[in-house]
Amino acid sequence: MNKKIIIPFLAILLVGSVFAGVYYFNSLSIEFNINEPFTSYYKETSESCMNVDPSTYIELSSNSQILQDMMPGEIKKICLFFKSDALETIGISHSLSGNSWGMVEIIEDTIPIELDPTSSNTVNVGHLKFKAKSDSIGQFDGTVDIGR
Repeated sequence: MNKKIIIPFLAILLVGSVFAGVYYFNSLSIEFNINEPFTSYYKETSESCMNVDPSTYIELSSNSQILQDMMPGEIKKICLFFKSDALETIGISHSLSGNSWGMVEIIEDTIPIELDPTSSNTVNVGHLKFKAKSDSIGQFDGTVDIGR
């Protein structure tokens, strides 16, 4: 082949490759989802939450969790277990919503404020203990919202 044709052709090809590479990297788009890093589980119990087998917990959903009926003066304890899939410690918060919380008295609230992914199952456990007020009667309808 003729070197007079090949050398300019390769030069044009090289310049074109550089422009094509720059254009490619300037137009690269990346898409992905960031998932919720933890899953919440609950169990109604009368014993210590640390003694409850994690396999017996029920996953929380957006649906109502129906608990057994209470009598005035009775105490309920709900253990909450959080499984963290995050790679680092994350903070969580909880709040109470609904207009029935006046029917009960919160006795203990040990829901953790942060979740450690590298710890054992017992570290990410807390509980909510409440007592039905002696003058309460009717249907209790309250919500514990957990998020970050």
